[in-house]
Amino acid sequence: MRRDRIISKLRELGYSFKQDAWRVQIFRNSVTLHSIQVRKRDDIDDDWVRSVLRQAGCSKEEIEEFIGRNNN
Repeated sequence: MRRDRIISKLRELGYSFKQDAWRVQIFRNSVTLHSIQVRKRDDIDDDWVRSVLRQAGCSKEEIEEFIGRNNN
């Protein structure tokens, strides 16, 4: 999956860019203070997307819909 789609979803969930590191960009939710590291590669594995969106509070149905809609 493309990383720009993942970043858009994280922004919908209240995450914003916090820091740029060597291989990742760090996004943080200002309410929960939970942070997520998004790799700078464009090809991101679906299992990783499932894990991160689950941590961000999405339901299993929302996650599968997001992956199905954006996995082209």
